[in-house]
Amino acid sequence: MPADNKEEAFDLIYEENCGRIYNVLLSMTRDEAVAKDAFQETFVKVWHKMDTYDAEKGSVYNWIKTIARNTAVDMFRSGLYRSLPEFKPLGEEYLDLVTYDREYTGIIKVTDRLKPEHRIIIEMMYYRGRTLVEIANFLQVPLGTIKTRLTEARKVLRQILKKEH
Repeated sequence: MPADNKEEAFDLIYEENCGRIYNVLLSMTRDEAVAKDAFQETFVKVWHKMDTYDAEKGSVYNWIKTIARNTAVDMFRSGLYRSLPEFKPLGEEYLDLVTYDREYTGIIKVTDRLKPEHRIIIEMMYYRGRTLVEIANFLQVPLGTIKTRLTEARKVLRQILKKEH
């Protein structure tokens, strides 16, 4: 494949799949830094393996998703992402980190209880900063449906939080 065609094909593949692949990796790793590393490594592999893609075996998205999952698994097996380096912060910084970690973990546990179609909207809007229009376009769902699901998700979150506090 000529270099120009390969670059154009890669750009198209990347644009059409980057959001969904990142979300797959983030849901697998539950860590933005690890997900970003795996994401970058995945698309480097996609670039190098583009000539091996076989449309008869499945969609481009499924091919990339397989590469992404294998990349994330390999990263965890390597041991680089199993533990963080020893870190002993002092004073208020430490308390802020502990408080943030507890709050973030609690938020993840609560959002994990939502239906998948509600959780993805909450995650995209609040964790990724996406607008409702962007979410509707990404999920290929009407904007009105996104608004309804967001309202339902917020209602469920309020109920969960009332029960726990």
